[in-house]
Amino acid sequence: MSLFISNYIPSDCVNLDKRFSQAGSNFIGKLMKCLPYMKFYHSMYPGLDLHTYRRIVSSTYEGTFINAKYAFKGNKFSRLINLLYGTIAIIRICYSSHEKNIWYYNMLTPEFIVSAMVNKYLFRKNIFVILADYDARDLVLAKSQNAVLKIVDGIISLRTLSSKISCGKNKVIHGIVSEQSKRIKIQPPEKGLEHNNKVLLSGLLSEKLGLSLALDAFTKLPQYELIITGKGELEKKARFYAANYPNIKYYKFLPFEDYLNILREADICLSLRNPDYLNNNFEFPSKIIEYLEFGKKVITNIDYEKLPKELYYKTDYSVKDLIRSIKSCPAYSNKDSISKKLRQKFGCKVWRDAIEKMEK
Repeated sequence: MSLFISNYIPSDCVNLDKRFSQAGSNFIGKLMKCLPYMKFYHSMYPGLDLHTYRRIVSSTYEGTFINAKYAFKGNKFSRLINLLYGTIAIIRICYSSHEKNIWYYNMLTPEFIVSAMVNKYLFRKNIFVILADYDARDLVLAKSQNAVLKIVDGIISLRTLSSKISCGKNKVIHGIVSEQSKRIKIQPPEKGLEHNNKVLLSGLLSEKLGLSLALDAFTKLPQYELIITGKGELEKKARFYAANYPNIKYYKFLPFEDYLNILREADICLSLRNPDYLNNNFEFPSKIIEYLEFGKKVITNIDYEKLPKELYYKTDYSVKDLIRSIKSCPAYSNKDSISKKLRQKFGCKVWRDAIEKMEK
């Protein structure tokens, strides 16, 4: 049996803090169901208020929360104490478990980095990482992450690995698809209708993820409806365009089930990454996997190493080419065919086999 450390937040609590990731919540939630033999421990985010903490621990989840960090909130000294407390809590859990193999989800926090080093060199544990996001910037924390990733025993990356990372065992799996995807019901298109013309853009609303590009394109596509959900620095811009263009709708950040209802109605989904941001080359395509699970056509400007090219439509990062791609993209796919390909590439068995092989 192995031990798994993450910053998991239950799906119904993601809206409580801007740092919480819906993609991370969905991924770890599926992983827990695929790997019931693993012991899952979840490290709390630092500086949570008491209300948020209570909501999280009272929510339905699997695994055990390691620590409650809401008590340390405020100045830099308090945050330093908080990080130290979190690091010690993780180390204590790993040491007392007597498990030889320790898995981390991501390696982007100081407590994960330090505890991984202690577990490897002091307690002689085997350290493995499931790497969702890779920080390619020239920062102290990013450099520390790179140093640890070079000495771990294995990495399963959800995104193409940087050439700067080289460890004993590497594998790329772009996401995870649960067996439940076989039972997702997709409403077929209306008879004789090739395009229903509903296009979805969901996630972090920022220049990094192409919101401005999409807004500019849809001001020139009045016959298509752009549906936007999510939160981020460009929420005001999304509200402005929604108020001035009748074909642009903005629904803010929604509870996950409400978001899924909107996703079911969409015909085409956008996954745009601004090439001016280096880190966009090292983030995993969680939204694309999610869209494909629901049988949606996907338009993206990024090539993905392990994702079959026939499952998505490639566009250049420009208004002109995005408009061309939307007009030429069919609105409906064969759900059964997509589900089969996804399970072959990203199903539970793929993950179980990869982890078993890496731990040998």
